Amino acid sequence: MTGGPASLRRWLWPLLALWLGCQIWAVSQLWEAPTGDGFTRGMNRITGFLAGQLVAGLLAIFCWQAGSGGGSRLARWAARLPALVALAWVLGIAGLIGWAWITHPGP
Repeated sequence: MTGGPASLRRWLWPLLALWLGCQIWAVSQLWEAPTGDGFTRGMNRITGFLAGQLVAGLLAIFCWQAGSGGGSRLARWAARLPALVALAWVLGIAGLIGWAWITHPGP
């Protein structure tokens, strides 16, 4: 494969734009009207959010790779931003689950 770090850096800004679009789409899923009934009511919002975050997480990996080949300091930090946001989402959700588990233990 021809190219190298310079050809990867060319993809950084379009990948960041796609990542931002996925983040916005994923968060907008939380404001959708819940569908279904019973136990699964509102599951469309959760699955839409998680699907958007999965795609955004994959794009974050590609962004990190595209920005790792040198370039300006701004480009390197911009390439790391999606992965750091994904890590913040994971830690935030894990923290909420842990907090709920500690404050409201099962019977």
